[in-house]
Amino acid sequence: MTTNFQTYPFIFARRDDADYVLYPLKGQLPQDLYGAVYITSPVGTVNSGGLPYPETYADGTANKEYASPLMNGDGMILKIDFNTPGQARLQAKVLKPPCYHADEATGRMGTLAKCKQYKHYAFRNMGIARPSPILGARNMLNTTVVPFTRKGETTPRLMATYDVGRPFEFDPKTLELITPIGANADWVNATPAMLRFPFPLIQTTAHPVFDPATSELFLVNYTKSMENIFAVLELRYINDVKQEGIEKKLAEIAHCYDNKHERRKAAQKLLKQAHRTQRAAKLIAKVLKTLSCIKLGTWSAKLADQVFLMRWDTQGQTLQKWRVIDEEGSDLKIQQCMHQLGITQDYVLLADSSFKFTLDTLVNNPFSHNPDIDRFIRELLGAPMIPYLDLYLVRRAELNPANDTVKARKLKQPIPLEAIHFSCNYANPNGQITLYASHNAAACAAEWLRTYDVRATDGQAIDKQLHGLLAIGAMDLGRIGKFIIDAEKAEIQQQILLQAPLNSEQQPIGEKGEHTWAMSMYAYRGMLDAAENVNKIHQLYFISAGLDEQVLSKYIYDLYEEYPNRLLSAQRVLDYTKKGIPCCLLRVDTGNMKIQDHYNFPKSYNLYSLQFVPRYRTTFNISDEDLAQDGYLLCTLRQKFEDNRNDYRSEIWIFDAANLAQGPVTVLGHPKLHYGFTLHSAWIATTESPQNNPHKINIRTDYDELLRSIWWLPKRRRIQQLFEEHIYPHFEANT
Repeated sequence: MTTNFQTYPFIFARRDDADYVLYPLKGQLPQDLYGAVYITSPVGTVNSGGLPYPETYADGTANKEYASPLMNGDGMILKIDFNTPGQARLQAKVLKPPCYHADEATGRMGTLAKCKQYKHYAFRNMGIARPSPILGARNMLNTTVVPFTRKGETTPRLMATYDVGRPFEFDPKTLELITPIGANADWVNATPAMLRFPFPLIQTTAHPVFDPATSELFLVNYTKSMENIFAVLELRYINDVKQEGIEKKLAEIAHCYDNKHERRKAAQKLLKQAHRTQRAAKLIAKVLKTLSCIKLGTWSAKLADQVFLMRWDTQGQTLQKWRVIDEEGSDLKIQQCMHQLGITQDYVLLADSSFKFTLDTLVNNPFSHNPDIDRFIRELLGAPMIPYLDLYLVRRAELNPANDTVKARKLKQPIPLEAIHFSCNYANPNGQITLYASHNAAACAAEWLRTYDVRATDGQAIDKQLHGLLAIGAMDLGRIGKFIIDAEKAEIQQQILLQAPLNSEQQPIGEKGEHTWAMSMYAYRGMLDAAENVNKIHQLYFISAGLDEQVLSKYIYDLYEEYPNRLLSAQRVLDYTKKGIPCCLLRVDTGNMKIQDHYNFPKSYNLYSLQFVPRYRTTFNISDEDLAQDGYLLCTLRQKFEDNRNDYRSEIWIFDAANLAQGPVTVLGHPKLHYGFTLHSAWIATTESPQNNPHKINIRTDYDELLRSIWWLPKRRRIQQLFEEHIYPHFEANT
């Protein structure tokens, strides 16, 4: 059966719909698997046709999206359905919100691509964002799947999320979008309101949290000071006006100050050059700054640091919203992003997550044809993650609909290590919160491999097949944290940091045994369950991505060489990276915070996503501790890059959650199964289409309100025509 598998490059994905039954490549599918797993996977843009982003198009034209970060791609949902005993059926579909259809129409092959009046409407990859100068920002819906239920219903529903876009509900059966969560009017734009983008940039969380006990969904919406982004706008205008000699002058600056000790001088000289290029750049930046301070309506349009906590009762269309203030009455200031939220019975946890959504990652190749300038600007603007995690606690009892603000208590001391993801026990007896964190120590998931990057181990160029891949080479040993927090005092009472193992200089770390290098995704039974909260997490399963010299660039090495929480010297990390450490799957007992079971994958495999699938039972005469292991772990994998090979394939491995060490009980595959990489996942027991959607938002009504606010009439008419011909028909065909 395996002889029919076609070979693909290491990074490869298509965007077409899929529906087929997976083959067992090894073992047999357990008969007590049931329900369906949903996994998100970014699959390139409307221009790329999938992954990888080609260096040139078929006609020989240079591709400006080449080497874009893989994170910046439309979200495809992979659904693996086990509800037919002994069978695993895979379905896949790209999610298409309204901005997708605008992107398709104005994109390289779109019907408006050669239309003069829409010349500047196209979207363009710029780091991990995809904006249009006229239309606004794309909502890729490519990060997380979150199950929820409406009050009074038992049928699970699903939503797809993105860090910079509204969540959308989609159909668990057909994978078609149903409705955005909240109307446009419920969300605060992250850019000046007077710009009037029809697709506003919405900064939110990729991990909203649903409480099945109360049928409430909690989200956030926040804005950040745009000071630095105005400087980038000036650089954008420098690029657009193409003043004679500007590129040469910038190249000279980059060459003269290609030294980390002279970056301050280089930055000053770069800004001086920016202001000299054209008066328009200064004028436009000044106008934008003025507009950003105008107050409109109930919510301020000022581009200041503000956080709004939002609550949806899953019944109506409107979201309740509170501006979050600290105990002194000041607005919260988020330095990085709010990728993850947490929830307990009495508290909502807000985090300044260790996932950079900052100036250096928003801008990719402002001079795409000149890597010297791009490298120079990246090094000037680049910064490591903040090496700790700030948490804010909000009492749920204080979320009074009659108020428009709510106080948050900031932990008096932060979680001492950075973390993108964390989870909490739902129960918080006597105001005591138990939090578990996956600490991606000195491993930055917001960076990606550029065309000019070189390997940290030997200075050799990063293989071009890996351009755009997450630069996830770890610069220290990762940890798993457990923190007991006194919520009323906002203090950490107890903390345990697990790393495994920390051996002597002569012994390799993790080459043959369990390890915590490059901590990644995690799972546990009941995680994201839409029917029942997990009062106490007993067992946690983690992915440790290991070490691979192909993905540790010299840039990342330099960025984290002086990492303050270091366990191992940078040189020692480099030595282990050169040897290579395989991916590892871990089970941690939360009672004693020790690794109880593990499996090391062959070095030829990359491990991506992880999902707990409970075993089908008719009775539950089993302890909570044993129930936490009573099921399976589904993993998505792809073979790692190796020189002179082009025979990679995607596979799905299924483990017995109580016995990882024995290896997979089943390996699934198919000739058509190929994903560049996958992200978060969720499991639900049944996959029925919702029969009642009282919260469904009318897309035409929702966007017409925004379009009416565009003051320049010719522009408004063009955009209205775009919506009438290329967007609204997709959402009104079946209504």
